[in-house]
Amino acid sequence: MQTNTAVGLFIASYQITTGLAGAPVLHANFAVNTVDKTVSVFAHLTNTSNPPLNIENTMQGTYTEEGGTIKVTANAPLLQEFPPVSQVTKLEMTLTNWESGTATYSYTEAGGNPHVVENAPVHKLNADGNADQTVLAATSNGIKTFRLGSGLLGAPVMTAHLEFGEGSNNMVLGEGNVFYDQPEQTVTYFKGTYTYLTVMPPHNSRILVVAMGFPVPPNGDVMEIEANAYLHMVLDHEMKSGLGNFKYKPQGSDEFKVVENVPVKLEEK
Repeated sequence: MQTNTAVGLFIASYQITTGLAGAPVLHANFAVNTVDKTVSVFAHLTNTSNPPLNIENTMQGTYTEEGGTIKVTANAPLLQEFPPVSQVTKLEMTLTNWESGTATYSYTEAGGNPHVVENAPVHKLNADGNADQTVLAATSNGIKTFRLGSGLLGAPVMTAHLEFGEGSNNMVLGEGNVFYDQPEQTVTYFKGTYTYLTVMPPHNSRILVVAMGFPVPPNGDVMEIEANAYLHMVLDHEMKSGLGNFKYKPQGSDEFKVVENVPVKLEEK
């Protein structure tokens, strides 16, 4: 099966709120994979009431599209922790052409108190509006190597050697390896993009990196070949740590293995 990956990935950011005084405001930053119709979401929930909210977590989901109407469903990973942690647990959105619409989402506060916000308006945001140009320029200083993995014995580990475009060039290129059963590994060549997430001040910016990986180096804007890996990272403003998800095809397999919500560390030179 041949796949056109020219429109395989894009990034979009949304603000979701009823607009009422003291109501929570959810910033949902999406990495959309149009090949398999999946989404990765970095959710940041805040409010101006007392006690204040400041909840951040990643989510994974899928979407359907019919006649310009997009329906998205995303969920946070199930965490076996007690007491339950604060997180946005579920998000359902109905959008018109990925622009505006309505959303219903649920979240838990520390201790597990559940809340549901229904039919809140969704507004698309400019994800680059608050970019820190000093940090943007710094991302172009050579190739950066990131390591993604849970640290558990025998768990898959991805190393991603990435070069970031400078200024308005937000392209990401690089090479990656997934070690899953020594000495077996998946080798992939990344092509993707990065952007600054919409994070409410005074919190530091986050950087979203999304890329598709191919078994041969990308050539031009269109690759008539199936991807063998996907990468999604949310990094701190210094690009030294964060959270990530990745998918990969083991050698000789047509099925993706999925690794979610694992730590990301920059390997210092």
